[in-house]
Amino acid sequence: MLFQVFVNAMIVGSIYALVAVGFVLTYTTTKFLNFGHGATVALSAYLFLVSFDYVGYFGAFIVACLSAVLFNFVVYQFLYKRLMGKKASKVILLLVSFGVLIAVESIIQIVFSASPRRLNVPIVEGLNLFGAKITGIQIFIVIITILILIAVWIVMKKTKVGLGLRAIADNPDLAEVYGLNSKKIIVASFMIAGVLGAIAGMAISLDYVITPTVGTGYMIKGFVGAVTGGLNTVYGSIFGSYVVGLFENYGAWFFNSGYKDAIAFFLLFIMLIIRPQGLFGIKKGIRG
Repeated sequence: MLFQVFVNAMIVGSIYALVAVGFVLTYTTTKFLNFGHGATVALSAYLFLVSFDYVGYFGAFIVACLSAVLFNFVVYQFLYKRLMGKKASKVILLLVSFGVLIAVESIIQIVFSASPRRLNVPIVEGLNLFGAKITGIQIFIVIITILILIAVWIVMKKTKVGLGLRAIADNPDLAEVYGLNSKKIIVASFMIAGVLGAIAGMAISLDYVITPTVGTGYMIKGFVGAVTGGLNTVYGSIFGSYVVGLFENYGAWFFNSGYKDAIAFFLLFIMLIIRPQGLFGIKKGIRG
């Protein structure tokens, strides 16, 4: 049973990590907490679920990714960018991002109703590891998450886009002096976050029942994971997300499943008190 809880924690921690990394990328380039990222996750989850019956796995994945990237691009260009241009405070931007999340989830509820929905796919027999069962879909989620996160790390370390993201996060004024276009780098961060949000939404749709508020729940857990590992470190946010998964799953097993959210918030409060910069966080800039 203990190992089964560990397996469950790794699966949900993988989804939290996808959400957290996208959140961290936009935070480090804009310096505001973009909770509208949860809207990207919710929108992608529903679009993947709806389009799956018509175009299959790969087609639904493409639909979700393109929609998420377009959504993030539009929200940034026509909302966040204009507010930032008018020198809106970080609090205003935070509240607006919450508004984006609530608006999108409300539209989803109007279009698809509030009833829980689940993807109609056959259960593929998976593995039995030390008495713990893991399905084929869950194996796929963990593997695809690892591959995607490795790809993000490579982008951050080895490409001009990644170097630009790190430079803008560290010192935007100095980066501009060296010829980097901060506006283009920010757009790139939102587009990459869109892809990560789409993959998270796809993973949620594949293995869990979804409701219109699915984005809020996973955004909160992704945020807790990012804070736990460090809001300005990609690998820290990944590690922190798995820590959240472990804490809430073992806590729910020991106490009650109804305490999952409370356990995650308890971890958040402890981290903010003991180490507000996170386990791997730094005072400024971004780590790969």
